[in-house]
Amino acid sequence: MDFHRDQIRRFAGAATADAIIERIVVEPDGWRQTGWFADRDAFETFSSFWQRHSGFRLHRLTRDCEPEPPGDGLTDRQHEALRTAYELGYFDIPRRVSLQEIASELDIAPSSVSERLRRAQTQLIQETVAPTWPPLPS
Repeated sequence: MDFHRDQIRRFAGAATADAIIERIVVEPDGWRQTGWFADRDAFETFSSFWQRHSGFRLHRLTRDCEPEPPGDGLTDRQHEALRTAYELGYFDIPRRVSLQEIASELDIAPSSVSERLRRAQTQLIQETVAPTWPPLPS
């Protein structure tokens, strides 16, 4: 029972911060969280709690309504694949290159290029337009 009370006390700082947590995205090395804090003191309460109890690292702190740039959740390999595909004309209509040509440029298999591009596109959609869509009817 004491363990649970201690846990509750530990989370009190995070739970009582005057904040709105908009989104939490679980990633392979932790999570990325976006939200708003009433003021600097509210943020300090929140961040000091996580600094004491986890590997908290501030990625970006902005003023009112400054969104993160799109694509911030992409891996370096996804960035590289998207950039290469774009610069070689893969997204042009009609396409100027094939997956095989992009794969040769990156020195990886065409299936790896396809997977990286699909994961990157999914991430970009999730970060940019998907949050604005209404839910699909059941």
